[in-house]
Amino acid sequence: MGKVKFPNWPRCPKCKSQKVEIVELWINHSISWGPGDYENEGNLEQGEPGHVDGKCQNCKHTWRFRGITQINSDWWKEDK
Repeated sequence: MGKVKFPNWPRCPKCKSQKVEIVELWINHSISWGPGDYENEGNLEQGEPGHVDGKCQNCKHTWRFRGITQINSDWWKEDK
């Protein structure tokens, strides 16, 4: 992954890097994105969102986003 150009992209709470993989976990489904990968929303069967996890590609720290069950499309808005 190159330098992230998305100011709203989540940062690792441990090392503050934006080289973060986000995993949206659904009941019986999961979707994974990296910075800039929001071009394709994908197709899902019916299900319920469960939670969103983050994994830092820099320091390997993993965590769960509090109070978030689905990704936020604002994270992919580019810096102007």
